[in-house]
Amino acid sequence: MRPPRRIDAFVRDVERAIDVAVDGQPRPVLAFSGGLASLLLAMVGRKRSDLRCLVAGVEGSADIAAAKRAKDSFEYRVEVVALDAARVRTIATGLTTDFPGLTGAQRSELVPLRAVLLRAPDTSVLAGLRRVRHSVEVGRAAERAGVRLPLFHVQGGGVSRETVRSAALYLGLPAAWARVRHRSPSEGAGIVHFLRPRDASSSSEDDLLGDNQ
Repeated sequence: MRPPRRIDAFVRDVERAIDVAVDGQPRPVLAFSGGLASLLLAMVGRKRSDLRCLVAGVEGSADIAAAKRAKDSFEYRVEVVALDAARVRTIATGLTTDFPGLTGAQRSELVPLRAVLLRAPDTSVLAGLRRVRHSVEVGRAAERAGVRLPLFHVQGGGVSRETVRSAALYLGLPAAWARVRHRSPSEGAGIVHFLRPRDASSSSEDDLLGDNQ
């Protein structure tokens, strides 16, 4: 049974967007979280290149656990980019310098992506951010930092989570995986507590996480 034409067309658009994002790189990288969007990009991308899935986070975090399950279930090439308090705060400080116009909460969502970029500086790095709700400014900043966002440029960018879910199911994602709960990048990576101010003096650093939430 064929899917609705809109889902079939969406998948073709994703394929083209990934081809543009990969730009001929033989071993592109996907910033992987085990969420719906990154699962969809992994399903499409590994058919078109020797895709590596890099997951940044604290050991035991939701993203790393999901990535390890995906490796076992789907034989994805998963590598862990380990984060700890010192590493997270160093990256967050750099993001404060690079993107002073973002709030601390917005910059916190870029920390796992920056960690993956630093691990893979010489190839295309893809991520599954979509142009929804408060993600537009974060997505634009990610692109300025060098991340490629295929879903940001498909069908005007306003791709719904349900469309992503339907496309992933069409491509063979098991139904249990399609019910995964949405996680923000910082939550999934298990780094939220590292980004909270440690004392009153840290408020001068834009609270890293807490300003303008």
